[in-house]
Amino acid sequence: MSARVLLVCPGRGTYTADDLGVLARHAARSAAAMELVARADAIRARDGSKAISELDGAPRFSAALHMAGPNAGPLIFGCSAVDALLIPEDRFHAVAVCGNSMGWYTALHVAGALDFEAGFELVDTMSKSQGQRIRGGQIIIPWVDGDWRPDRELRRRILEICAAVNREVATCALSIDLGGYLVLAGENEALKALFERLPAIRQGERDYPFQLAQHAAFHTDLMEAAAVFGHQRLMTLPFAAPRIPLVDGRGRVHHPLGTDLDRLFDYTLGEQVLETFDFSASIRCAMREFAPDQIILLGPGSTLGGAIAQCLILEGWQGLHDRQAFVDRQKSSEPILLAMGRDDQFARVVG
Repeated sequence: MSARVLLVCPGRGTYTADDLGVLARHAARSAAAMELVARADAIRARDGSKAISELDGAPRFSAALHMAGPNAGPLIFGCSAVDALLIPEDRFHAVAVCGNSMGWYTALHVAGALDFEAGFELVDTMSKSQGQRIRGGQIIIPWVDGDWRPDRELRRRILEICAAVNREVATCALSIDLGGYLVLAGENEALKALFERLPAIRQGERDYPFQLAQHAAFHTDLMEAAAVFGHQRLMTLPFAAPRIPLVDGRGRVHHPLGTDLDRLFDYTLGEQVLETFDFSASIRCAMREFAPDQIILLGPGSTLGGAIAQCLILEGWQGLHDRQAFVDRQKSSEPILLAMGRDDQFARVVG
């Protein structure tokens, strides 16, 4: 019997130095996957952009090259689309799809609301638009402790500081509700004030808050120019009802037999660009409504796995109550999360 799974599509920042060459390695497992990469490269060639296969095949990783918006989005989309194609349907049955931030564009394709060319055009266009219209940036800070247990007073304090900076300094808002993390975005003056006012937190080897490299003030009204550009350029994008239920960044489900395509288009190029992306709500909704046996996180990378685990802990899913409980579950014969960006878990998925 096949396992019922939730597919999760990662967003920006997930393709790192450790992932160099992963697109080629995974695509080589399937002629159909290799064809997807070739189709993506052909789309990029139309305006002289670097092929995603060329980016993946670079001799060394360069943050300026691989993390720049016009390159990062299409490269990550390609990696995730290939991974989705490799999942054996006789072993895994996808009951829902969601994504984080830019991963929403990938989720539209994986769920069947956009074919590959349309999905790639969407992410390529929006990535280039945002790359040309960068305003401000994003910073990230945890509101859970080192054992991933919630500190709701800390969360309240962080959001109050963000609201005060927005009132007193410059535009600032909650960009992504990301499990046990809050991603705040705003103009550069606002980010400077946030660094001055937010509590300093050290977890593991990382000091918080820190600024996300090559990121603009995504999911705030500072992205209005990108949203307008996307609406104008992508009016004819061929949206269709998804084949698999699709959970958006508000925690709302778009069902195969009940999707309003105009509203899906408007959300994708409107609210999704300009307002908070609630990844926590999307995971919470997917788990409650579809009760999957497992979650498959598509590649590249696996950093989103921590946020997914924190969402499960906040929900108390199947008795998960802290980081160690999640680690113990992952070591069992039935792990709850399989990240295809990890070689060992990739092998468990594709066989």
